[in-house]
Amino acid sequence: MAWHSLQGAALLLGLWLPLAAAARTVLRNPDGSCTMFPAGSPWHQDISAWPVYSRSSSVVSIIGVDTRLHADFSGGEKVGGQMIYYGIPINDVDTNPAKGQRFPANGAILFDESNDESDRGPYPFPLNASVEGAWLGCDPRVCSGDRHVLVRDNHTCLLYEGYSCRAPRSMTGKWTCGSGAIFDLSSPKLIQRPVGWTSADAAGLPIWPGLITIADVLDKGKIDHAIRFTSDSLRTAYQYPATHLTDGDNPAGPWMGMRARLRASFNCGRLRTAEARVICSALKKTGMILADGGSSWYLTGEASPAWQARLGARYDQFLTDIKSIRGSDVQVVVPPTGACLCDHAHAYNCDTTLCLL
Repeated sequence: MAWHSLQGAALLLGLWLPLAAAARTVLRNPDGSCTMFPAGSPWHQDISAWPVYSRSSSVVSIIGVDTRLHADFSGGEKVGGQMIYYGIPINDVDTNPAKGQRFPANGAILFDESNDESDRGPYPFPLNASVEGAWLGCDPRVCSGDRHVLVRDNHTCLLYEGYSCRAPRSMTGKWTCGSGAIFDLSSPKLIQRPVGWTSADAAGLPIWPGLITIADVLDKGKIDHAIRFTSDSLRTAYQYPATHLTDGDNPAGPWMGMRARLRASFNCGRLRTAEARVICSALKKTGMILADGGSSWYLTGEASPAWQARLGARYDQFLTDIKSIRGSDVQVVVPPTGACLCDHAHAYNCDTTLCLL
């Protein structure tokens, strides 16, 4: 029986099953934290030598040649009298019974948009979990937007993500989300769910592994994964490791799962802040992956006041450095073995011999 089926059975008994499948090999970093997928995962691939897509210039022009890259994290605005920080917040939990952490309705969850494409759960979302674009207890009519909830269970190394989520009022209520997905962070398989399904992200991908985080930039000084980005123009298609498409507006435009990188000739050394150079280096090596519709060339990162607090006097220059990179500095690339796109007609039954590129 699969781990998520075992968890569902435990939920019916009123129990949380913290380690759902004892046979799983849980991978951890030297500090004991969960890996964000193994080293061989597509998230960690070095794409610096991948061939440039034959129509790269055309696709880049559609996204925006002169449009500047934007750090879609740090900073914020007041909504309803309280501060909301740009980006997507992250939450860590530990379902080890010895930790005594409890979750509303024991993790039961309701899906009111894409129920048929959501993993059943349960989901260990704390009552006070941080929600994208919202402060604790903010009415969804006031704090609107995508309202993602990202939760990593540091006991099982499973990742739980929800889209358009609203918290219950008490521990007896259930979280409600538009859609939800569960990923095994120790598995070498990135596609762990049915092809054609959405996730908490439009591309069917996990979100957290593509975020620019404080731990990566300010603590480790290195990003070893592809960076999530958005485009305001899309093609109705997806490319592995994405599994889902959205209705696009341009048949010649970028597609879900598309990979891009900075040109080899781009000089990261001209950026004045070391933190911006960390991001620049990653954009050249592990690159970007298109995961959602939105403002063009927006790089998604962790929502936190710590960006401004820890960067201090370097904060404004850090943002300026990122903005100094333009769309014209980016190239669309494809795997050396070639890439196949799944279009609308083949969304749920993608044949890898169907190459539309």
